[in-house]
Amino acid sequence: MLKHGSMKLAVCAGLLMAPLSVQTFASGNPLILVKSPEADLALAQPPSGSSLANPASDAQGAPATTVTSPAPPSSPQPAGTPAATSPAPGTPSLDALAKTPAVGLYAGAIVHSIQFRGITGDVATKARALVTQEVGQPLDKAKVRASLTALYATGQFADLQVEASSPAANQVDLTFVTSGNYFIGSISLDGAPGPPSEGELIHSLKLELGQLFTQQNLQRGLANMTKVLEDNGYFQSTVTSDYDWQAADQQVNLHIYVKSGHQARVGKITVTGTPGLDVSQIAGIAHMKPGKHVAVARTRSALQRLRKKYKKQNRVTAQVSITDRIYQPATNTVDYAFHIERGPIVDVKVDGYKLSKSLIQEFVPIYEENAIDDDLLNEGGNNIRDYLQTQGRFEATVAYSRSSEPAGDRETVVYKVDRGELSKLTTVDIEGNKYFDSDVINERMQMQAADILNRHGLFSQSLVRRDTAAIEGLYVANGFQKVKVTPT
Repeated sequence: MLKHGSMKLAVCAGLLMAPLSVQTFASGNPLILVKSPEADLALAQPPSGSSLANPASDAQGAPATTVTSPAPPSSPQPAGTPAATSPAPGTPSLDALAKTPAVGLYAGAIVHSIQFRGITGDVATKARALVTQEVGQPLDKAKVRASLTALYATGQFADLQVEASSPAANQVDLTFVTSGNYFIGSISLDGAPGPPSEGELIHSLKLELGQLFTQQNLQRGLANMTKVLEDNGYFQSTVTSDYDWQAADQQVNLHIYVKSGHQARVGKITVTGTPGLDVSQIAGIAHMKPGKHVAVARTRSALQRLRKKYKKQNRVTAQVSITDRIYQPATNTVDYAFHIERGPIVDVKVDGYKLSKSLIQEFVPIYEENAIDDDLLNEGGNNIRDYLQTQGRFEATVAYSRSSEPAGDRETVVYKVDRGELSKLTTVDIEGNKYFDSDVINERMQMQAADILNRHGLFSQSLVRRDTAAIEGLYVANGFQKVKVTPT
């Protein structure tokens, strides 16, 4: 017997809410944004969140990693003197005025000249334009401080100081002493063993072109590169670097040199847990027999092969992992420790409606999640019910039961289906829609009334929820914040 039915969606839109623009301020004070030509001074801006780190406090990298580190040409320092920690652009970490108390001593004296040390040409010209203190005017400590803040804000300078000297009575000469920031202009690499490729190794540095250059970031990047080499069996590799400083552009070109050495091979394999297979079988399935070259792709493939093996046995909860990797320098081999919990065999059956094995695996998420619990089994039942409803079984119900064997090596899940009678969705009506006409709403709906191509129509409880949410989203996006859509 074929049953006929219809679906109604009642829309109560509520009041149209005007678009609201909200701007908050951290301190409660108005925020004024100023766009000025001085911004052109920055040759390259560091990325958001980058810190100007102290090169003297580099993190310790891998023993095989060395760095050749000449000082930038624009900021020479005496031997053994650590570089100053640099502030974020616009926020001096050390008060430059505090480091030059003479500025305070000359307060009120007539400024005779203003010079820059460490920069020349256009860069100095643009920097000079940011200095609010004027020649021929009394020295104003507040203006000097504002000038330092403006210079820091360009992002070009790692450190700034002001020197003051008196060429004559009641006169003062100001010199802004600069230590420039450098930004990464290019990265080149020689000696990539392939794999890993040149591109993979450069990517492992986690350094971007235009990024502010710091020794800390470089050391961290070289440590990452060393790890990538070791993951691919190159435990004897050495990595060195040098720089090409471009003072005119405040850029540094990085050159990385890799000597990979001999690639390690697979050594001893051990297995713990409940694999149900001996070590030689595990090594054979994983293609990890002793003597094979070590590589990331090999270990990744090994885990996938083992999981696939247990999945074919319907052991959907099987857990496979590599718990340890020990390098043996004397033989240049790597010993691997696998841990395997194979779990029980899980049989999933559907009683009352014929479903293929592939559909069961698609609908019941235990196969994808590699786990079994009531939430996942309930979700599987809902998916099976929705499928039946799309086939015209609108009143279908699905319930499940599960049982385990006393030995604990097999679990059975049975979905009991009451498929109900075949039905047809004859109409889909929309009521209460005054702001949008029905055609606009129908375009966003997946439910469909029966027609020549779909004799039962397209209906399921999940489609009702999706369409309800889609209609409400349409109204909310257009200002009806209290819209309510009710399917009946």
